[in-house]
Amino acid sequence: MAGHPARKELIFMKVFQIGAAGSVGRRLAGLLSERGDEVTGMHRSPAQADTIRATGATPVTGDLIADSVEELTGKLAGHDAVVFSAGAHGTGMDKTTLIDGKGLEKAADAAAAAGVTRFVLVSVFPDALRGGEAVRVSSTTSRSRRAPTCTWRAPISTG
Repeated sequence: MAGHPARKELIFMKVFQIGAAGSVGRRLAGLLSERGDEVTGMHRSPAQADTIRATGATPVTGDLIADSVEELTGKLAGHDAVVFSAGAHGTGMDKTTLIDGKGLEKAADAAAAAGVTRFVLVSVFPDALRGGEAVRVSSTTSRSRRAPTCTWRAPISTG
């Protein structure tokens, strides 16, 4: 219409959140749900389902260690974006590697296989028992699709 300022249309997304029951995950799921996004929150323990539900998200059980890429792909299918906010929370280097390393790789591969083109990583990765070394994880499940890529750099010393 002439004379009317341009209106911004809000775009709502279907977001799959890995680690939705954690401190950051709960807050983010609530914010996304409040703004109108449809959030699916993955959790390991049945006791975490109510925590996720309270944010407005739909809980789904999953396990980054036990689930295969194919199982994760099925969970991610139909979503517009994946947010990875899972972490090992100081449970030791073996769990840190399985969740923050191998689990992240599986999630990125599953996102690519499911056709999800937006992949957001929320992490304290340089502080996760890795001594500040730079790490690169790249999904390679499909060369015909653009695969999600995550890059971390060593932290800059502030002291």
